[in-house]
Amino acid sequence: MSTARHPLFLGMNDVDEATALRRCEERVFEAGDVLFLEGAPAEAVLLIVEGTLGIDVDGVEVGTAEGGGVLGEMALFQQGTRTADVVAKSRTRVLVLTRTGYEELRDTMHPMAMNLERHALYAQIENLRRVSDRIADLAEGTVAEIRPPATGFFTAIARLFGIGGGADLPAIDRTAALAQSQLFGGVPPQALEAIAKHTTARAFSAGHFLCTEGQPGEEMFLIVSGQIEVVVAVEGSRVQRLATLRSGTAFGLLALAQDQPRMASCIARSKVVVLALDRANYAALAEGPYLDSSTFRRAMLRALSQQLAVANDQLAGFEHMTGEFAELKPLLEAAGAVA
Repeated sequence: MSTARHPLFLGMNDVDEATALRRCEERVFEAGDVLFLEGAPAEAVLLIVEGTLGIDVDGVEVGTAEGGGVLGEMALFQQGTRTADVVAKSRTRVLVLTRTGYEELRDTMHPMAMNLERHALYAQIENLRRVSDRIADLAEGTVAEIRPPATGFFTAIARLFGIGGGADLPAIDRTAALAQSQLFGGVPPQALEAIAKHTTARAFSAGHFLCTEGQPGEEMFLIVSGQIEVVVAVEGSRVQRLATLRSGTAFGLLALAQDQPRMASCIARSKVVVLALDRANYAALAEGPYLDSSTFRRAMLRALSQQLAVANDQLAGFEHMTGEFAELKPLLEAAGAVA
């Protein structure tokens, strides 16, 4: 496998390939060599050209990464430390791209930067889905089956919050609404304007279901004002609250991106105003090669990192209820970033 045959280089012309390679350092490791240690600053991504790497947490191998893989991509998008040791299991050749190198490529909208963003986005989506599945498994004691709640659940929600429905939509500047979210902090106005054009402003009264557990996901949302309660149905009509979401928060991405049923219900706790993004507009932004797409992907990576941190905290709560947590902890720590 030649350097240029790493999957992230496929489809590039010779000029783009050469430009990307100039920002990468090629390194070769022999079996047993340590590439980095848990707790070290995370400042670069590894593109594995050939060979196999072992991912170890507390001396336990929790996974491997092989030729054609990418390891530690979240280091490009957030400050942090390595969450696992990485050791070569065989002679391994990698390309090392630092955060600075990525940012230089990103600023010119280079296809390598776009490819890395897409890869990171879908890797984080898969990580969050996997952790959420494990939480559901432990909570139920068996493999969880996602299904629409029973009728009594909706009655209980109506008693808690109201019957829901549409509400009068105030005048809203969608670009300004995006700018107020921490997910889009420091983003150029022209990128926000382009993203805003993909969204639709909507308003709902207390008790409205924006997402329903077990149902397909056709939209994702950014809260402009108001609060959203995230709940799941427990034993028919009982309601288990998971989180309260406030303005500036994005939700509903997971089911939309993976075309799978919603894992929880998201309900207006008060009157809410949101920016909605349907499947077609999500795909245009998540896959696109332009500034607005890059900005959107990085914002969603921030949102997913926040959600993954919350999910890991929720799973940690099972430590006192099941011995399985000791087995799961290394997997979860490695999944969140080997950043």
